[in-house]
Amino acid sequence: ADSDIRLSRRMKRDVEERGRSLEEVISQYHATVRPMHEEWVEPSKKYADFVVQTNQHSLTIAVQTLTNHLRAEACFEQQSTM
Repeated sequence: ADSDIRLSRRMKRDVEERGRSLEEVISQYHATVRPMHEEWVEPSKKYADFVVQTNQHSLTIAVQTLTNHLRAEACFEQQSTM
């Protein structure tokens, strides 16, 4: 998800569900969450077969792509065991 979306989701969750102040959430995000995302998540994208964006259309396409791939693999497995 885009950094703005990640931050807004975290702010909503941490304030409502964890009782943190907005200042605490923002401080933690900048101190640990964003740097860890940049260090670990972003670099790993280059090894992904595909990356799903955060909109409904691309999610639908991703689900269709995965479904088609799994069906093709299952069909291949069936044929190779005959």
